[in-house]
Amino acid sequence: MEVTVRQFHRKRLLKLAEFLETLPPKDFDISWWRAECEGSDGKCGTTYCAVGWATTFPENRRAGLTLSSAKSDYTPKFKPVSEQDKRYCKAADREDGAVWKRAGTYLGGTAAERFFGLTEKQAEGLFYWLPGGKHPTARQVAKQIRRVVEKATAAEAK
Repeated sequence: MEVTVRQFHRKRLLKLAEFLETLPPKDFDISWWRAECEGSDGKCGTTYCAVGWATTFPENRRAGLTLSSAKSDYTPKFKPVSEQDKRYCKAADREDGAVWKRAGTYLGGTAAERFFGLTEKQAEGLFYWLPGGKHPTARQVAKQIRRVVEKATAAEAK
């Protein structure tokens, strides 16, 4: 599927990149959408991956990006709210066919793809492990996000 990352998607991605650049390393774990742990002092806290953190932004929640509340399986969900998101998702669904969607709500990696306007390959490059199974840091993910946005902006300028 050939996707052009639209301006509203780029704004979402850049906001996430800015946030990730300020995130303490202990609060980021690419392995989990969301993970909670209980330290003996009760201060262990919650960690998220990049998409998990994106679900905590109020404007993203209003746009339909949330995290399921089932503790055994926190999963991102995206139910398009705006007309621009609905149009984009409808077109993307026509192009790539098989998607993880239930009752108009995108699930898991497909939720991230549709919310941020990415192809499956782009989303995997941003939101999953590095080659060789290495875990990227939040700052590395932010850098990759900025590269995707720059590439999309340059392609649009042609």
